[in-house]
Amino acid sequence: MIEIINNIFMALGMCVVAFVIYGLFYSIIRKFNKWRKDGCKIKCLCKPHKYELFWYWKDTEEAVLVCRKCGKRKQIFIDYDSIKEKGSIMKPEEAIKKLRYPELPDGLVMVGLEARQEAIKALEKQIPKNPNNIKSILDFSGNYYTSRGNCPCCGEELNRSFIYCNKCGQKLNWE
Repeated sequence: MIEIINNIFMALGMCVVAFVIYGLFYSIIRKFNKWRKDGCKIKCLCKPHKYELFWYWKDTEEAVLVCRKCGKRKQIFIDYDSIKEKGSIMKPEEAIKKLRYPELPDGLVMVGLEARQEAIKALEKQIPKNPNNIKSILDFSGNYYTSRGNCPCCGEELNRSFIYCNKCGQKLNWE
């Protein structure tokens, strides 16, 4: 009699274990099917992506970027007409104007006045100026050899081959 009761409890225990295993498999299969139905969204652990240009088709303005870390590819379309209209490089004069008269939205703070003035001085050096006292230098046969002039900012004597003053850094315009 004890053996029969023992066998009944063992059968009942096995049914409970089988039911639990069936429930686990059913929920796993249901989640897997839902996941496949929703589009298999696998999260990439490589964020932020650092893309580099992989390929560019000039006729369609289509480009392919590839992440340097994980190899993820991204296809984009580049509208170069809008880039040309805006101008990709800011001229020194425009930068000086923005530094002198900062137009910032509420809550943003511009760097200190001293830092802005230093930046303005550096940008003003990038605007070409004509040298003073330009003199032509002739060779021994009387033919033109080069020109010499003085820096408009510091007065340093310079050759025509200099694009920048070697003393103060002012950009020169010899034409």
